[in-house]
Amino acid sequence: KVVPASPPVIAPVSAPAPNPGAASHETTQTSTRWENEQDTESDINDRFASPTYGGGIGLFRTMTADAGGTGYLRLALHFGGFRQDSFLIKGDSNSFFAGRLTLGYTPWKYIDLYLSLFNTSNKNIRVDTGKSDPEVILALGDVGFGVKGHYKVIPSLDLGLHLGVKFLNSVSGISVDAGSTNFAVDAIATFDLRPLAKNVPLRFHLNLGFLYDGSLSLLPANQCSNSVSNDVCIHSRVVETFAYGISSSRMRFSLAVDAPIVTHRVGLQPFLEYHLDGFVGDGDTAIVKALKLDRSVPPDQLSSTVAQLLTLGFRLRPVAGLFADIAVDIGLSSNGFRYGGPVIPWAIYSGVGFAFDPSPIQRKTKIVDTTVTRELSVGKPSGRVRGTVRDGKTRQPIAGAMVKYVGVRVNSQITGEDGTFLSYDMSAGPVVLDVSAEHYAAARVSSSINLNTETTVEALLEPNSWGDVRGHVTDGHEPISASVRLENLKTGSILDAEIAPLGAYSAKLPPGEYRITAEAQGFGAKMKTLTVTIGKAEIVDFLLRKRGAASKASLGKSEISLKGSISFKSKSNELTSSSATLLDDVADLMQQNAQVKKLRVESHTDNKGSADENMVQSRTRAQVVVDYLVKQGVDAARLDAEGFGGTKPLVPNLTSQARSKNRRIVLRVEQ
Repeated sequence: KVVPASPPVIAPVSAPAPNPGAASHETTQTSTRWENEQDTESDINDRFASPTYGGGIGLFRTMTADAGGTGYLRLALHFGGFRQDSFLIKGDSNSFFAGRLTLGYTPWKYIDLYLSLFNTSNKNIRVDTGKSDPEVILALGDVGFGVKGHYKVIPSLDLGLHLGVKFLNSVSGISVDAGSTNFAVDAIATFDLRPLAKNVPLRFHLNLGFLYDGSLSLLPANQCSNSVSNDVCIHSRVVETFAYGISSSRMRFSLAVDAPIVTHRVGLQPFLEYHLDGFVGDGDTAIVKALKLDRSVPPDQLSSTVAQLLTLGFRLRPVAGLFADIAVDIGLSSNGFRYGGPVIPWAIYSGVGFAFDPSPIQRKTKIVDTTVTRELSVGKPSGRVRGTVRDGKTRQPIAGAMVKYVGVRVNSQITGEDGTFLSYDMSAGPVVLDVSAEHYAAARVSSSINLNTETTVEALLEPNSWGDVRGHVTDGHEPISASVRLENLKTGSILDAEIAPLGAYSAKLPPGEYRITAEAQGFGAKMKTLTVTIGKAEIVDFLLRKRGAASKASLGKSEISLKGSISFKSKSNELTSSSATLLDDVADLMQQNAQVKKLRVESHTDNKGSADENMVQSRTRAQVVVDYLVKQGVDAARLDAEGFGGTKPLVPNLTSQARSKNRRIVLRVEQ
């Protein structure tokens, strides 16, 4: 049987005798109830993740490398704006308002999807005779959607990749302008200090990406073609560029820090973000042509390629699922007019949203209440043991470790969050402790109880160096008392799994590649391969079929002969039940004859239908047979599938009986 390596012995031990005159009696009462799940700190900070102003999960503008709780929908509304005089044109009064509606969904713990609707309005009041832009410009119905992948590398580091697209409505129409479509790709990293330092609730986030922006195509191609200075036409073009959110392609960099704090089940999350955009390309050539010789416009206001923005804000989660945002943008430096509207000097934003699970099944937790009444009489109390259980490599305390007192009739104890425990009062003398924890090798510690004092001990547990393999063996209806054997494919060593009642088996194995075989008297054997990983449990179930009075498969020199034929359901590539029984005997035969190096499954059709269709069907059916044999434990490396269509008939296809004979599966062997 497979057994783990012997647990480390910290010191020589000898089991103490039970306390003189010790006697105990206990009664137990158990009740079961179901309660709705309570929101934990993890629920508030992680499962109910919040959309950014742009759509994906994150802070206000910076995305974070997490995906939220699986199956959860998120609905968020953000809005904000600013007012500034002499902002776009000297002497103007400009007011701006924006609103974003976002719907997010997490279909899988590694994926975040979102859909956003963008609306803005801009009012520019100025004395500018002959201007072509209206005083109020509305940009309504721009739509963006995207997907973000997420992967946790280590407990404190998450990585993500974001892909997004945004469709802009035409300036002069109501339909989408395809040429102005934006495409974004961003790499995301999140470093969380909480797994390393529980009392330091800080996270750091990095976004690095590229945005292809085609919005310059929204502006009329020949607008201001005659302008050679900062004239009224250029003024109108600048205002329209800002109002419609027109810009150029750019590299994007964001660095952010937030402090997710939960107190009394209320989430508080202050954050600070820094954004840097570096613009590329020619930008708006019409503005460059008109202003390149106009000394009234400084060169940096015309052609600066760098824009910087600082965002600071606060997120409140009064209950899990509901969140409210408030944020302030502060412009640090602006790009030139050739690359789009300038960076706003300041703006205030707010938002509100909710995340919910649309599943009709209410999340509940099974609560088992156990009341133990114990009458215990022992000798005179003499002393106690105070101990700490730690990871033998990292020296970090292990919470939830079990401490058993060998040879003493007292209950086991569980260590607290700090890995400590305090024993019961015990008589003076030696004491032995067996200490165990999930994912660790057990350890035995010896110490002594001293009169009226606490003895300090420390147990160091080494992380497991093996993985678990377990499963069940059944005939499809009932469990089977089978033998399960595991072979290390690298070393060739063979081990037997531990068999439990009801067809269950289990084994602890060093990491590596294994072949696992289940056998039972009167049943065909099954074989599978698997990879064992340290600290991971692999579930491998076996379905064994009873052997008939005699196998319907026999091994010949060049092929496997069958008492019957392998057939498929009408107009389908699904095996009939009788064919599955035949292939079970073939799988059993392959596992008993290791000298068969290769089995080639050849599929043939008659001449009905086109030659191409027949070839595709024959290849498909040959692969169906191979796939079934693999599921029954035959090594895929020993199998090939080949389809010949109707190219190799046994007899001329003159009658239905002849065509039936030509539709066949042949099992060729190579020994």
